[in-house]
Amino acid sequence: MEIIKLEPHAKKQASDVMAAAFFDYPMFAPIFPDLKKRAKKMTWFFEKCIQVSLRYGSVFATSDLSGVMLILSPGYTKLTQFDYIKNGFLLLPFIMGLKNYAKFDEYEKFAAKIQESVLNERDCYYIFGLATDPEKQGKGIGSALIKFLIEKADAEKIPIYLRTETKDNARYYEKFGFKVLYNSPAPISDFDIWCMLRDV
Repeated sequence: MEIIKLEPHAKKQASDVMAAAFFDYPMFAPIFPDLKKRAKKMTWFFEKCIQVSLRYGSVFATSDLSGVMLILSPGYTKLTQFDYIKNGFLLLPFIMGLKNYAKFDEYEKFAAKIQESVLNERDCYYIFGLATDPEKQGKGIGSALIKFLIEKADAEKIPIYLRTETKDNARYYEKFGFKVLYNSPAPISDFDIWCMLRDV
């Protein structure tokens, strides 16, 4: 399976894949409660996430764009609100709605504090997002992307950090050598957060 670097012109197609993959994800369901508008808003959201990753890391994908992985590079895993605004997130409170944005912001600040605590200034790669087209899941696409990053990180002797909001995902990442550093209920809704690290 060929893994490529995403070209900027393919951001929209990649964001469509991510929006479809995360449509029912527990973190996003309470933030985008309107099912009729969720796909469009999530596509906008992930297009901005891709822009952030292109600027502060890399975006890898399968050659047919059925799988997408967003990476933040060492030194860029703690971004500020200004960093996000520079990459198109200025309208996020209005896209989400002010009440839902307040929930999202509370959760992101909570997750950032945990990340800072568990990493304790360690440099690492950060899997900012990983998605597979729902119609092509179960074909090893996600595994190919993760193994690609692991090979790169191991060669550079750099750990890989991620967070996830489902137990199934946490168990999936454990198969690749990631270990849970922190797990607790999230502050905004009925889901948990798992912070995980694959050490070198």
